Amino acid sequence: AVGRRPRCLAPTPPGAMRRLAPAVLVAVWGAAGAEEGSCPAGGCEAKGGYHWPNVRGLAGQYGVSNLTVPKDLSKPSWRWHHESGQYGTVVVGGPVIDDESNLYFTEMTKLLKMSRDGQVIWTASPPPGTLFPDGPSIHNGGVFQSTMAGELCKFRMDSGERVWCKKYYAHTGADSKYVTSHDGVVVIGTDNAQQQGGGSKHVLGISTETGEKLWDFAPDLPTWNNMGMFTHEDTVVLQDWDAKVYCLGLHNGSLLWKNGGNDGRTWTDGGTIIGANGVVYSHWARRHQAGASTPFLGGGISAYRLSDGKFLWTREMRHGVYTWPVAGRLHDGDDRWSVVTAAGAIPPCAPWKAILGYTAQQTAPRAFWGLLVLEAAVFLLSWCKLPCRKWRAMLLRLLAVFVVAVAVSVYLCYSFVSANSNFPGEITAFDAETGDVRWHYDLPPWMRVAARGDEEGWIPRWKTPWRGTCCPASFGSPSVDGDGTVHVGFVSGVLYGIKDRNADGRIDESEVRTFDAEAAFLHSGPAFAPGIFAFSTCDSVWAWRT
Repeated sequence: AVGRRPRCLAPTPPGAMRRLAPAVLVAVWGAAGAEEGSCPAGGCEAKGGYHWPNVRGLAGQYGVSNLTVPKDLSKPSWRWHHESGQYGTVVVGGPVIDDESNLYFTEMTKLLKMSRDGQVIWTASPPPGTLFPDGPSIHNGGVFQSTMAGELCKFRMDSGERVWCKKYYAHTGADSKYVTSHDGVVVIGTDNAQQQGGGSKHVLGISTETGEKLWDFAPDLPTWNNMGMFTHEDTVVLQDWDAKVYCLGLHNGSLLWKNGGNDGRTWTDGGTIIGANGVVYSHWARRHQAGASTPFLGGGISAYRLSDGKFLWTREMRHGVYTWPVAGRLHDGDDRWSVVTAAGAIPPCAPWKAILGYTAQQTAPRAFWGLLVLEAAVFLLSWCKLPCRKWRAMLLRLLAVFVVAVAVSVYLCYSFVSANSNFPGEITAFDAETGDVRWHYDLPPWMRVAARGDEEGWIPRWKTPWRGTCCPASFGSPSVDGDGTVHVGFVSGVLYGIKDRNADGRIDESEVRTFDAEAAFLHSGPAFAPGIFAFSTCDSVWAWRT
């Protein structure tokens, strides 16, 4: 395979489904008479395959499953969070799910394997002196996980034993990629771009067996949350933070085509996805990272033909888009393909307590110099023979300066919080072929300055070794289940399930289901396997047995 120049072909011809069979095309859990673990009408996964090997699922049907979410989400089967409490760590990626419906996910200091009953099977730590920054991938008996020290590590799936850790660059950003694997190759982003916490200047293809670097690709601009998307034709697709899409040979890294981009004028925390209809979809938001907290900034989604990168269409949204899309059939009156995307500004990565501390830190030096000026003035006016140089008067002046400094700090904090406490969100389903809007839903806005969980957990997370806040985007990645319901988490900590059941092109509240997960979401998105539905938030993993 190494050295041959692959074709960047679609995983299926448009409108066909013949390549979906090797994945988790099993019958809907709710099908009458289906026993747990059996393979009813939908068929079974190929022997040795995994139900959800990457955080966005399987090549050929990313973010899409023929399994359905339980109708009643009010009673989860289990929940995992750090042993020290809900805010003891940040869950940075996962779950991914193997052929026995065991779950693998990563928090900053540990990689965990859990049974579908919620029992910890093993944990694995990174090499000394570093941390895990992202989500895992499973392939051929191995669990692959990158570190912030520019390494990729392989662990045994059965025991958690570390097989190897190899270093490729000096440093990997704390917020810049997800590990993905396919057909003997692991794809990672690395070489920290030093852009406000992350970014990867290089994308690597690495052998799953030996850890040997197969290729090293430098995109025109760094990737952010790099996540390789694979086809069954020996290719991988990704985008940089300016929404330029690249199609590479999986085994040799050869550039087959690139298209899109906005001359460096845009930035996104999200990425691209391949629909089984043979189209690549990319996301973008106006302006660069510094503008990501601005509602109504504008952004959008663009479509390219997978076979040759030809531009097909682009559609704008009111807000910046900072997550992944999902493409699938929504079963809302016809069999047309839809692509669903969610848009909304990213709340600042600081709760009001941190903002108050920052404003006080900025105000204190000014207050000190103001006090010196005041004392100098008093000294020069001492001829007035008033008791203004006595200690009591000096303490009163010091108290007055302190009160003014506190008042200024509180005012500046209040002004910032008031101006940054309204984060609306929108979810839109587009026709996957034409870009026409199929339905649109506006979510209740999030009215806090920081993401759900970041204010509540700010003080406990002082003790954590990496990040004091989760600092998520406005949305996690959406997934589509077997009846066409779109499931996506919002910054409010609410998981939404949306389906246009009467196919009228409008979403009313009777067509929306919610679950309060108590914290915002990173980008892994919901995962499916026979007998289990699960997702992670910034601090927990929630699961439902079915």
